[in-house]
Amino acid sequence: MAGYQGLVLRVDLTYKKVYTEELNQKWANDYLGGKGLGIKYLYEEVGPGVGALSAENKLIFMTGPFTGTVVPCSGKLSIVTKSPATGTVLDCSIGGSAAVEIKRAGYDAVIIEGKASRPVYLLIEDGKVEIKSAQNYWGLGCHETENKLKVECGDDFSVLSIGPAGENLVPFACITSDLYRQAGRGGVGSVMGSKMLKALVVKGTGGVRAADAQKLMDVAHDAFKNDLLTDTNLWAYTDGTPMLVELSHTTGILPTKNFQQGTFDGWLLYGSCYGPA
Repeated sequence: MAGYQGLVLRVDLTYKKVYTEELNQKWANDYLGGKGLGIKYLYEEVGPGVGALSAENKLIFMTGPFTGTVVPCSGKLSIVTKSPATGTVLDCSIGGSAAVEIKRAGYDAVIIEGKASRPVYLLIEDGKVEIKSAQNYWGLGCHETENKLKVECGDDFSVLSIGPAGENLVPFACITSDLYRQAGRGGVGSVMGSKMLKALVVKGTGGVRAADAQKLMDVAHDAFKNDLLTDTNLWAYTDGTPMLVELSHTTGILPTKNFQQGTFDGWLLYGSCYGPA
């Protein structure tokens, strides 16, 4: 099916097993995007009584049908699991290159199951998948971990890693990718740490097939020209997300004092502004 590679990579850390299976095409049609499809897999495979930090919980890295194409804003990776912070279903997205590398390696998803007996990391290079010791990386922060793994594996690999917070099961721990990208909601880093998985290191050299590549290119070009690169959306390029500080403040949803308040009198000091603070 165009837009999908048709394969799911499963990694059982308890038994050190790695295998692939066909993507459920019906689910892919019924639950569009990495978020929807990832939640469907979690719903079918993890029961309501399973704890977020138990070996029976699963950590799902899911791409979408546009991942690896020219479609704008299609590079996010959906990470789906049970949240240690809420005890219920969690979807968290992360930017960077990991989603594209997973897709180019030939997989629509990587599903982590079980729990390793000692720290490990997962190395994926196209069809070659290895579970390797991460003993020398355990205890390191994400930046140091990523830099060292790139020296060991290659600078062209994408790295998803956890730091001491994830290792120590802090319920709001993040997963970091490309040094400055975080999956920052719900404690996905804690789930990764509970499985003794320090990092996922991935590189792919394959492509992604579109049903009509030229039409996809035309639609993407039109979106860039008429929707993204316009005066209305210029703020995204000149100021970035700090512009949202003003919007959040004026609508009463700017987290202040651990969300005891929804506004902050000093917001001009932190957000983009066009006049004196």
